[in-house]
Amino acid sequence: MVFVDGSSVQSVTLVLKGVRRTIGSLTREELPAAYEEYHRSLPKLSAGSPSDPPFDRLPRDLQNLRHWAFEKLIRDMGFLPDSLANAESWREEFAALSGASPSQLHALGDLPLIVLERAKDSDETWHSQQVQLAALSSRGRLEKAEDSGHMILLERPDLVAEAISEIVIQVKSHH
Repeated sequence: MVFVDGSSVQSVTLVLKGVRRTIGSLTREELPAAYEEYHRSLPKLSAGSPSDPPFDRLPRDLQNLRHWAFEKLIRDMGFLPDSLANAESWREEFAALSGASPSQLHALGDLPLIVLERAKDSDETWHSQQVQLAALSSRGRLEKAEDSGHMILLERPDLVAEAISEIVIQVKSHH
C-alpha cells in the first residue's frame, strides 16, 4: 500500500465556540453548532487557472479537463463536508478511526506500506501525522518527497512509481 501525502484522523477539524477540534472528538449534539460556524467561516473557493503550478506539468488538454472537473466540484458541492448530514457521517467515521488506531499498534499488521510525505509546505504536526500513518504497519516506511508539495503525483511521479513498484515486488516475493 502506498499513501501519498495522506491525511490522518487529526487533520479534519471544525471550530466550536472559537476552539479548533477534530471532527471525531465532537459529540452528535455539538456537531450542528460546529458545522454552522465552519460553514460561516468558509472563504470563497476558486478553481484558479488551468495552468497553475503544479498542474502546468500536465498536458494542456488534461489541464483543461482537471480545471473543468474542479470547477464542477466547487459549483455542485462547494467545500466538504457540504452538508450537516455529510459532516455527521464524517464525524462518526473519524470518531471510530480515532478510537481504533491509537490503541492498536500496527493496525495493518505486516502489510507492505510506504508513506510519501511532502517536503514543502509542511510542519511538525503534518510530519507527526505522516509518522503515525507509516506506523500502521510493522513494515511501514516514511519517505520525504524532496522538492514536492501536496501534489506529489505531479511533482515527483518518479518517486510514486518507484514506491508502487517496490510494494508490488514485496507482495510478489511474500506470496
